[in-house]
Amino acid sequence: MRIITHLIFISILFSCQEKTSNWENSEFSEWDYEPNTLRIENYSVNNIPFITNEESLRRTFGEATTINELKNLRVSPNDSIDLRTLWFLNGELVFDVVNDTAVINSIDLHNADLEIKVGKHVLSSDTRFKDMKELFPKSYAWRNPGLSNISWMMDEETPEEITDFDWIHISDGKLIRKQYGYMELSFINQKLAFLTYSHGW
Repeated sequence: MRIITHLIFISILFSCQEKTSNWENSEFSEWDYEPNTLRIENYSVNNIPFITNEESLRRTFGEATTINELKNLRVSPNDSIDLRTLWFLNGELVFDVVNDTAVINSIDLHNADLEIKVGKHVLSSDTRFKDMKELFPKSYAWRNPGLSNISWMMDEETPEEITDFDWIHISDGKLIRKQYGYMELSFINQKLAFLTYSHGW
């Protein structure tokens, strides 16, 4: 009876242990990579959609604190754009603008009081890395996939705060200027710190 009890205990112990990321598992390769897919139009920051316009941004966040303009930016052999990047809240919230369409670039939840809505879910600086297992299970299974978009910023700007750094990628299911993008959620000490969105511009 004691042996059976020990076996049950060991079984429960192993079932509670976190599985290794597929990225670190030799049985998988990058060809097996299959993260969750997002629809960017279903996301918002402080109730402003991730795809919006400049007027809505100014009404909610005030005037941009910094504006960067790139004229005739080549995005393909036969296509160029005029790209404006707007920094709000002293750089904690960044949008890219082409014509009058503004698309999220990055959100710093580590230093600003901002909330991201994903359907019925709300992400904030209190969101834990392990919460991603339920919200984005496929992406969580492939957590820490290769290079991070913000790893350079972690090293240069806040090295004293970094004792644990994790991230997941989520593929974009919406075409923007004929390109798919992806979103990266980055965590410091197991708490959500940054969102970056790569949209192919």
